[in-house]
Amino acid sequence: MAISGGKLASSPGGKNRYLVQAQFLINGFVFILTVLLPVNDTFAQKQEATKAMDRISNFLAAAESGDTAKIAESLNQGTEIDVTDGHGQTALMLAADEGHVDTVKLLLQHGASPDLQNRFGATALMLASFNGYLEVVTELLKAGADVNAKSKNGYTALMQAAVKPNEAAVQIINLLLDYGADINAQDKEGYTALMRAVDRPPPPPPLPPFLRGAKKPEWYDRKQREAEIHLMVVKTLMMRGADLSLRDQRGRTALDISRMNQQTRISEILKSR
Repeated sequence: MAISGGKLASSPGGKNRYLVQAQFLINGFVFILTVLLPVNDTFAQKQEATKAMDRISNFLAAAESGDTAKIAESLNQGTEIDVTDGHGQTALMLAADEGHVDTVKLLLQHGASPDLQNRFGATALMLASFNGYLEVVTELLKAGADVNAKSKNGYTALMQAAVKPNEAAVQIINLLLDYGADINAQDKEGYTALMRAVDRPPPPPPLPPFLRGAKKPEWYDRKQREAEIHLMVVKTLMMRGADLSLRDQRGRTALDISRMNQQTRISEILKSR
């Protein structure tokens, strides 16, 4: 028997087949058998899917690391700009979360949506506000990001900015308010941005006299600075019109929450209003 050759052919159903001809020599007569064998498209499809997943993975990794050159390359190869990872994170969210302002600018210029939400309901603006990236927050707001979008637990970007003691927290809060953030918005627990700001442990107590001349522990100065930032955040929110009479789901005001946390200085400021 000899196989004479093969080529692709199309069956009536539209599926690819491989045309094979085999020659048989029987009793001096040559018989030609033609067979259509189905082509296994699954392997090729899997290879294409793997390549596509690799492109997406590299694109998202580039956004997280701030590699604008790789991002531009991925976009030129046809990668969808708002593609997400397993947590619903887009490239814009990943870049915003890490503070890569140049990457954020590039993605926005190519049409990335600033209002998409990950599986927790967080937006790029919420992530940047929480981490204190003022330049990124600025770019997102200029691009039209929804300043009052809420996550699944009801958090807004303003609440996120008030929670973490970043050096740029007060600037971000003022910027968000300038763009129309609702200062009295409440999350699912009934907390406002002001309540989130006061719901934290008290600052460390003053060092005893016999330690005042000694070198302070690194954590002590850090905690003192965080307390100062939170105090400024509270003052800023009050000055910008936070409603001190609002209550959470348990009936507590911001003053009640500050007292519960033994925030003496903040409690005094809230009482003086």
